[in-house]
Amino acid sequence: MIYELSEQKSHTQFAKFLERLVNDKQERETYFDKLIAAGIDLDIDIFRDYFEQMNAERKTNKQDYTPTAVANLMAKLIGTADEPTIFDGAAGSGTLIIAAWLEANKRGDVFAIEFADNVLPMLLLNLAIRDIAGTVIHGDTLSGEIFHSFELASTGKYSEVIKLDTD
Repeated sequence: MIYELSEQKSHTQFAKFLERLVNDKQERETYFDKLIAAGIDLDIDIFRDYFEQMNAERKTNKQDYTPTAVANLMAKLIGTADEPTIFDGAAGSGTLIIAAWLEANKRGDVFAIEFADNVLPMLLLNLAIRDIAGTVIHGDTLSGEIFHSFELASTGKYSEVIKLDTD
C-alpha cells in the first residue's frame, strides 16, 4: 500500500520520493493523508516489510529487522516511566520505537540513531506520521560520529521534520 499510494513507477523512484518527503512538508502531509484515508495501520512500522524486501543491505551492513511481535514483547518487558525517553541506537525504520511509544500510551520523546542512509527517510517518516517528538541522529552509535541530525516537533497532527545541520 505504501508503494502504490506514492504513485511512483519504480522502487528507485520510491526511494527518492521518500527522501524528498523528509524535506517537503506539503508533499509529506499529502502522502500521509492518503495513507490515513486508505486505513494504514499505525500500530506497526509501515515501512519495515517494504524495506526488508527491497532495500535491506544484509551482506554489507548486516541489516535485519525486529519482527513486530518481538518489538511488542520487548516494549512490554521493559515497561515505561511516567515521562519516558525512548532510545534506540540502531533504529532501522522504527519498529521497536513504535512499539515502545505505543506501550507508553503514545507518550515520551524519542532519541534514535541510525547508521544507514537508505533507511533514514523511512525512520523519520514513520515517526512523523504518528506525530512523535524527538531527535534522530544519522550517525554511528559505536564511534559517536554524527553525519546529520533531525528534530521532530509534535504539531498535533504530523511531526514537523527539522534538519538541524546542513550538508
